[in-house]
Amino acid sequence: MNVSAKTSTPSTVDALAVQSGAVGLLVVYGSLLAAIVLSPTFGWTTSALSDLGAVDAQRMWIFNGGLILGGFLLAIFVRGIVAQTTHRTKQLGAIVLGTAYVLSIFVGVFPHPTPLHNPVALTQFALIPIGLSIYAIGSLSQGVSTMGLAATVLALSAFAGVGWLVTVVSGGSQGIALPELVVVASLDIWTLGMLFQRVKR
Repeated sequence: MNVSAKTSTPSTVDALAVQSGAVGLLVVYGSLLAAIVLSPTFGWTTSALSDLGAVDAQRMWIFNGGLILGGFLLAIFVRGIVAQTTHRTKQLGAIVLGTAYVLSIFVGVFPHPTPLHNPVALTQFALIPIGLSIYAIGSLSQGVSTMGLAATVLALSAFAGVGWLVTVVSGGSQGIALPELVVVASLDIWTLGMLFQRVKR
């Protein structure tokens, strides 16, 4: 009986983590889509994603609530990846990416234009390409693999998104929604890949 209990516990925890990740992605993108549809002022080339959850935005709770709940659930999923990963470099990359999800929670807790919003959001944008790069290096150090190559492409995509964001802001525009989406989607696509990898086990 004790042996059975011990062997079933890891699979149960893994299943719960996978469910948290799947629901987390649905919450984040469902709330994002709902906030965009319901916003009378949002424009992909004229707004930031954070404008959807700004203090004076109508239905700000939809966007911010999605970030808080989704970030929490996705952080749980990545925590599961960290716990099951024995390769130190991959583990470090996952920790950095999990931290980026934790910061999503605080982006929702401190909406634009509160003082802590920009520092939290900028830190998150910095951590995403770094975490993907670290994970890619760790994965490829074990040999060429689908997730290693995918993480490499996603890291380059995230770096490109950050560069695009900096370029737009440097030009005096507030329309950073598209580059923001490129950065965060790079992380979420990695998460989706890790979800599929665990479901197929």
